[in-house]
Amino acid sequence: MARQVVLCCILALGCAMGWAQTANAPLTLEQHTLVDRLGECARAYDARLPDFVCTRVTRRSRDTAGSGAQWKLLDTSEEELTMVKGHERYRLVKLNGKAVKPGAYLTSGFKSYGEFGGLLRDIFGAGVDAEFGWERDEDSAGRRIAVFRFRVPRERSRCTVGDGAHTAVVGFGGLLYAAGDTGAVERMHIQTDEPEGVKAGGITTDVRFVEVTIAGERYRLPGQAEARIGYKGRLLKREMEFRDYHKYAADSSVVFEETK
Repeated sequence: MARQVVLCCILALGCAMGWAQTANAPLTLEQHTLVDRLGECARAYDARLPDFVCTRVTRRSRDTAGSGAQWKLLDTSEEELTMVKGHERYRLVKLNGKAVKPGAYLTSGFKSYGEFGGLLRDIFGAGVDAEFGWERDEDSAGRRIAVFRFRVPRERSRCTVGDGAHTAVVGFGGLLYAAGDTGAVERMHIQTDEPEGVKAGGITTDVRFVEVTIAGERYRLPGQAEARIGYKGRLLKREMEFRDYHKYAADSSVVFEETK
């Protein structure tokens, strides 16, 4: 069942690859085996994530010219993000540097949800059969980064784009970046197709992952993310930073509501 969200859920996992490979070359047998391993890791990802709390700082901007060169900052918000048993809850704490009243929330604008684990399910879920290819190797401060390309066609996609009144299922694809020595996720860049019957355009998303320690255990989780969408000739942008990860207190009480 497709999730009705403004932004595709995003997360990725990489793997080590051979050096002697040309761009856009098909996957070798060894690489197909590694992709199968990625799927196994993806299906186990949610179960491995601990219950935690972190802070999400979001800067929303708009470019009325639609060129991507004339951004105007709209607002900056700070939210407490709680993840319990795979469910996300956001509580607005500050808006433009000022504390807000309990229960306050952002009522309009470009929103996104599900930066934790959702795309793994969308790419590796049953029946999706995402298409993978080898892209290139990169060097990052002396560290090898292996880059995959992937594609999920519309007919097998679970991703939707909506404008508040209508939603449409869209295909999507992009690049997965991984540390060449460990396969740890480093970055993901995705682009959705243009939706049909929706005023909003396709979404471009870039997510960078970091290693965090929660209750003495290490995990790869989002550190920064940026999403852009076209809407009525304008461009809207969300720049997000995730920080202050720590374990969720077992004696806390959290009530989850359906995301609309």
